[in-house]
Amino acid sequence: MINSTYYPQRRFESGDLPGFDANYYLSNNPDVGNNYSSWSKDLSSLHYADYVRASPDLNTAWEGVRAANPGSLGRWSWGTEHWNKHGKNELGRIRPLVVGGRQPHPGDTRTVWTGASIPDSKEKADFAAWHYDAFGRDEGRFKNEADWYNSPGQQQVRQNKFQADLLAQQKASAEEMAKIQEEMAAQAARVKGSSPTGVGGAASIRGSRLSMTQSGGRKGTKQFSRPTQYLNTLGIGSGGTASRSPQHTL
Repeated sequence: MINSTYYPQRRFESGDLPGFDANYYLSNNPDVGNNYSSWSKDLSSLHYADYVRASPDLNTAWEGVRAANPGSLGRWSWGTEHWNKHGKNELGRIRPLVVGGRQPHPGDTRTVWTGASIPDSKEKADFAAWHYDAFGRDEGRFKNEADWYNSPGQQQVRQNKFQADLLAQQKASAEEMAKIQEEMAAQAARVKGSSPTGVGGAASIRGSRLSMTQSGGRKGTKQFSRPTQYLNTLGIGSGGTASRSPQHTL
């Protein structure tokens, strides 16, 4: 029969892995793409029994041979013989290639379908999904960007960056504040140094008044008053009139 107990489960497709992003995985893990390139060219990993099952005409032919001769070749051996004689030159044939090596238990063997009828992008995506499921997960790789972003390592990276940015901002603010304080101090010093000095202070004014004091204790404008004694000698009394000298007749 085409659908054996293990045949449907052996084929691994990217859709079997929920959330898997082949483009992300391949772009961040170039070694997986390199492995795919070498693996897909090694047709010795062909699963010959599934090669027969995947091509309805081949499986029908084999079943006809088995019905006519029950002791004839089994599906694997018949498929190997057909591949070597015809199949390798028939480019349209589906080629189920084993990934990870053929396992003793048929249920453990996995294949990825290749061939001209399978788009290269699908082959590569299926292989990448299998790689992640078999190895990548345990190696700490991520199946999509969301898994990478939410991983503990990336969360710590973002936390470290936040702390570093915060410290940098605090340092910049402190330096800016210190600069502002320096500029304010310099401005205050300039203002103080440019105060007018032409007009003396209170002490200098008092000193100038003292310098104007004359003997006798007169100060200020009183020193310019007319001396009373001198005026009396001239006959100018307080409110009186001076005596007139006798007139002489010439």
